[in-house]
Amino acid sequence: MGVGKLGTIFLLLFALYTILVISGVFNFSDQQITITVQNYLNKSLDTPLSLLSLIGSVEVTAILMIFVLSVLKFKKGIVTITMFGLGMVVELIGKFLIFHPDPPNKFFRYDLNIFLPSGLVRTGYSYPSGHSFRTAFLVLIISYLIFTSKSLTKLQKKIFITLSFVILFLMLISRVSLGEHWTTDVIGGSLLGFCFALFSIRAFDLKPK
Repeated sequence: MGVGKLGTIFLLLFALYTILVISGVFNFSDQQITITVQNYLNKSLDTPLSLLSLIGSVEVTAILMIFVLSVLKFKKGIVTITMFGLGMVVELIGKFLIFHPDPPNKFFRYDLNIFLPSGLVRTGYSYPSGHSFRTAFLVLIISYLIFTSKSLTKLQKKIFITLSFVILFLMLISRVSLGEHWTTDVIGGSLLGFCFALFSIRAFDLKPK
């Protein structure tokens, strides 16, 4: 299956999933999953997960995006930043228009005294998760760059790509564990991130060697 078709599938999955979220079918499971995750993960993990949350902010991911763009050629960089921007537009539209309230304050466990400007902006709605979108997008783009690198061995590629997806997994867990997002927000953001990353890869024809 081509990268473009896979991106289209993720887009359709995101659209279908969004309809289900709007219908409220996941409301009960969202709360139960949050309670289960917070009970399972000790509060001693709140600090490292909060640091991960900080790394996933708009400000820090913008720096990471600049690094990615510096690796890409000009045309590929333009495609990537355009797709990233379009994805953020979709995310913001969801945050303003889709009735899906943030988790109540009783679930909030972010414990750093550092709040970047983007973290202070609240729309009242939480779908989809911006952290999940940005991290999924970057992880997939970086993974393809690693996979197509001529200077890395196969073992190094496997290690770096695995580490990238471990970071993504931890970021997604942090959203729920810290009570900043529901599971539905995380899944929706991830689908959106993979979708636009795949469209980027297809657009600048980044193919495995």
